Amino acid sequence: MIKTANLSISSFILACLVGCSSPAPADGSPPSEPPATEESIEQPVAPPPGPPSFSTAMSRNLPSGTVEGAEDPASFSLVSTDINLAAASAHAAEMQSFAFLVWHKGELRHAEYFAPHDKTLRPESASMHKSVLALVVGAAIDQGLISGTDAAIGSYLDEWAADPRGEITIEQLLQMRSGLKPLNSEGGMQSESMRFMAGENVRETVLNLELAHDPGTVFHYAGTVNQVLGLLVERTSGKPYEQFLSESIWQPIGANTAYVWYNEETGFPRTHTGLLATAEDWLKLGLLVKDYGAANGEQIISRDYIEAMTSPSPT
Repeated sequence: MIKTANLSISSFILACLVGCSSPAPADGSPPSEPPATEESIEQPVAPPPGPPSFSTAMSRNLPSGTVEGAEDPASFSLVSTDINLAAASAHAAEMQSFAFLVWHKGELRHAEYFAPHDKTLRPESASMHKSVLALVVGAAIDQGLISGTDAAIGSYLDEWAADPRGEITIEQLLQMRSGLKPLNSEGGMQSESMRFMAGENVRETVLNLELAHDPGTVFHYAGTVNQVLGLLVERTSGKPYEQFLSESIWQPIGANTAYVWYNEETGFPRTHTGLLATAEDWLKLGLLVKDYGAANGEQIISRDYIEAMTSPSPT
């Protein structure tokens, strides 16, 4: 049985134009204005970028990879509803939401996007990506690339094959009870944890994680564990993570093209964060889980896996 952890960033510029007076002409006519120079013409100044936020991730020139969407992505038709959502909408606005969608009784009953955002927005997902990663692992199991959640990670990572860490199971990694030691947060921006978040030497970092507890005994929420699972998907599928995600889940559910945030300039996505997708496509993922792995008349992920994935973890 698989059980995972719950799916759980104005400035003003003052320009002073200084004119030089010249002697009045001898005929008494008004002095002519001096010709304008490049320095004297006020140039429009673009406002500086605001602090980065989840909504501006796409414009921050992050190294990213493409999760190819379906040829003809599914689009939901909005159906009128008599449900009063005024209070919920006001709360969503107060919480600075980007979008507020309501799916009820098999139909989209409400779709609201808060200015300046619209349905094309692909915000940075933060840890919602972790739940998508769990679905990706399920797809790899369904395809026989991983024998099951009871398999030891050392069977797939040669670096841990003859190491106590190699006995950690896929289930324990999914449930964040691997026993792996958390990264040190001391040292501010130069700490282990901040360098990991910045995408620095991520492969080396996760492969050098130490055991702090017996696997399976202690719950500890850590993005490093998801990067171990991302490495697992990469190794077992023989494909870039974003390609496997696209072929196994993204295209089958009829999603639009999405993006992943790379750790490296040319690859290895952050699988603990950084999946940039539209609100409607997050809804499609939610429906995939609600419908026990089925979408568009096809079983995308096995029902047993979804049932176990949404069950409580022992720790």
